[in-house]
Amino acid sequence: MAVVPNVLIATVTHDGSVSAEYTHTVVGLANRRDLQTTLVTLTHENLVTRGRNRLLSLFYHDFPQYDYLLFLDPDIGVSVNQLVTMILRNLDVVCAPYRLKNPSVTNVAISNILDDSMFPLVEVEYAGAGCMLLSRRLVEDVVKHATQQGWYYPDPQAPVNTERFIYDVFKIGLVPDLNAYLPEDYWFCNLIRQLGYKIYVDLSVSTTHNIGLSLPYNISMLIREGKSDAEQAQDTQQNIGA
Repeated sequence: MAVVPNVLIATVTHDGSVSAEYTHTVVGLANRRDLQTTLVTLTHENLVTRGRNRLLSLFYHDFPQYDYLLFLDPDIGVSVNQLVTMILRNLDVVCAPYRLKNPSVTNVAISNILDDSMFPLVEVEYAGAGCMLLSRRLVEDVVKHATQQGWYYPDPQAPVNTERFIYDVFKIGLVPDLNAYLPEDYWFCNLIRQLGYKIYVDLSVSTTHNIGLSLPYNISMLIREGKSDAEQAQDTQQNIGA
């Protein structure tokens, strides 16, 4: 009998609201027989960096039996069948592409394709964390590194007489080499690449980013029929944007 992966779905919300597309995704995952899922949400969290750090730390401390941590933002919807296929790829980190918060462009939250030899699965320098799957092995390595660097503090919500920490690995700030102030997605991707991990994006996964109106993404927006994989990958490189 095949082993069924355990996936912790982790969501940070500012005001407790989620989109219909997000709800359909979570319910669809819960009804699958080839996955075991649990949903953890942080409501009324105004700092997404703090929220992601707390959820990663909860996964590490409180859900040791779970194989994967899936960050899924409350305004993101994903094709369930395609998302399950992405999860079952058994990668340490893989993301689904989604549109940026600008309805006038079709760019997706990816930067710099490094390897397109397995297209539509591509290795990238950076990807948005709105739909990001992390393995237990990767999270353990991140926590070990954060501990060595002193990037942690006591969890103020830990049960009495319980030692539990929050690891500050989703950061935000100025990147002098790029002369840019970049979000937590970039900083986390940079960290795990420094730890030796490759970041993959499965471009075949269809998504919706709801910003008050629904911004759909599917791979046909990046490629055209009749082109080789190499030509499709080149088209993709020209149509991405962080």
